[in-house]
Amino acid sequence: MQVADFEQSPVGHLVPISGHDAYLNRDYSHSAFVPAPLPAHIELSMKAHKLADEASMSLGRLDFAVKRLPDPGLLVRPALRREAQSTSALEGTYATLEEVLEADYVDEANRSAEVREVMNYVRAAEQALELIRVKPICLNVIATLQATLVDGTRGDSWDKGRLRESHVYIGERNMSRPVRQFLTRI
Repeated sequence: MQVADFEQSPVGHLVPISGHDAYLNRDYSHSAFVPAPLPAHIELSMKAHKLADEASMSLGRLDFAVKRLPDPGLLVRPALRREAQSTSALEGTYATLEEVLEADYVDEANRSAEVREVMNYVRAAEQALELIRVKPICLNVIATLQATLVDGTRGDSWDKGRLRESHVYIGERNMSRPVRQFLTRI
């Protein structure tokens, strides 16, 4: 992050953060961006209303087309697996798309640790789609999905199914904290 790019931001501010990187056994100190609260009401221009209407009509046409498909899952399954693969890579878990697509046909015991993690993402996403049909999005649902994400992986520990209380850093595990992108607690 280039601190100068965020110093005069109209949509948030920087806060100093520091701590100790236990993995690299050294202290760090840098800045994190905190977005400003969203306004309660947003006034849209006529152009924005027109674009929103066009998008709504396009979604209606897409919904109609999907309902005519014999199995809409044929489109969703590969897209979800691609999303799982790319999102997992953000946290340092790398598996090829080919490995991810083959995973449904490989015995779970024969999958690599990376493929198991990516497939947990797929399972959690599918589980989320089912859960939100019968429950509101709430902490219990999020905790259930977190447990699915870490099940049988290096992150599977005593706090499985609990909300994270530590910061999340994106990047290679051996990078120093200032090099990695900082995300606030989720």
